[in-house]
Amino acid sequence: MYMKYFKTTFLAPSLALFAANSKYLFLLAFMSLLSTVQAQNWKTVDSVFAPWGVKAQSFSDPFFCDMDKDGDADLFIGSTGNRVEYFENISNATRPMFRKDTAMLSSIYANGYQFTNADYPFLCDLDADNDFDLLIGGYNGVLYYLNTGDSLHPVWEQADTLFANVNTQIGTDPKPVLVDIDDDGDLDLFVGIG
Repeated sequence: MYMKYFKTTFLAPSLALFAANSKYLFLLAFMSLLSTVQAQNWKTVDSVFAPWGVKAQSFSDPFFCDMDKDGDADLFIGSTGNRVEYFENISNATRPMFRKDTAMLSSIYANGYQFTNADYPFLCDLDADNDFDLLIGGYNGVLYYLNTGDSLHPVWEQADTLFANVNTQIGTDPKPVLVDIDDDGDLDLFVGIG
C-alpha cells in the first residue's frame, strides 16, 4: 500500500466578493463559520506517491521539509520498522516526484538498529546554523541528531545529552514537536506520549 494524499475540494468564499458591499459582511462571517463546521470534501490523489514507490508502512508518520533547500518539500517517513526513510522531491512544489535516498540517513543506522529509533521523525534547525537537525521519537525516547554538515550534505552526529532529562519522564513512545509557542525566540518541546 502506498502513502495516501487527500486534497480538499472545498472552496472557501472569497473576501473580495464581499468587500465592495459591507451589508454582506454578516453573510461572510456566517459563511466562514459554516465552512469551519462543515465537513471538507476530500479526494484521494494517488498520483503523488504511488508512481514513485513511497509505500505506507505500519504506523507511517510522514514529515515534510525542504531538506535540500531547492524550494520543494522532501519527505521523511517514520514507522515501526527499523529505520526512517527519506525521499527527495526531484521535481517541484506543484508536481512532486519522489526518489528514495538510502544514503541520507545511513550514518544513523550504520552500526545496526539497536539504540536507534524509526517511529517519529521531526526536523528543524535546533542549533541555529541554517540547516536541519533531526529528532526521532520512539522506543528509545527522543533521540537528537545534530547536522554537522550542511543542507546538501548532512552529517548526523547523535547528541544524547540534550534530551536526557526529558527522556526519563516521557516513556517509550514519544512523538516530538518543536515550536516557539511562547514567542520568545527559542523552540519549545511538545511530546505526544503513546
